[in-house]
Amino acid sequence: MSTELRTIEQACEEVRIDLQTDITSLCWLRQHVLDSDESLSVEQAVERIKQVLRCLLAEDIEIGDSEEDPKKFIIWRGSIDERVEKAHPLIEAYENILRKSIEVYKENPRKAIDETFEERDYCAFAFWLCYRRNIDEYES
Repeated sequence: MSTELRTIEQACEEVRIDLQTDITSLCWLRQHVLDSDESLSVEQAVERIKQVLRCLLAEDIEIGDSEEDPKKFIIWRGSIDERVEKAHPLIEAYENILRKSIEVYKENPRKAIDETFEERDYCAFAFWLCYRRNIDEYES
């Protein structure tokens, strides 16, 4: 078994464990996927996250949006590939803002917090994962 495949399987297992107690956001998905390899380029990181996402969606895990008022989870419609492609620009935006934030942080930690927090926070929660049994509704 290749190291990359083992890493993907490990990330999937870690996400499944998280999902036992709650829904999981893009930021946690990324943490599980890239925890062991921060040396990847943005493109490689995005592809690795998409690979794990495909693996999870092929099981009993769904992707969608979470609304606060009222609190509910709304699943995206489409094939696995369509949903992964819908997530692609969100994953890429999050990865880019994290890299920007790291560079700014190296220059001035306070500036990184002030300048990138809102955008980073928005991207981190751009989509969520949950087990199919916890679905509230499907998108229109």
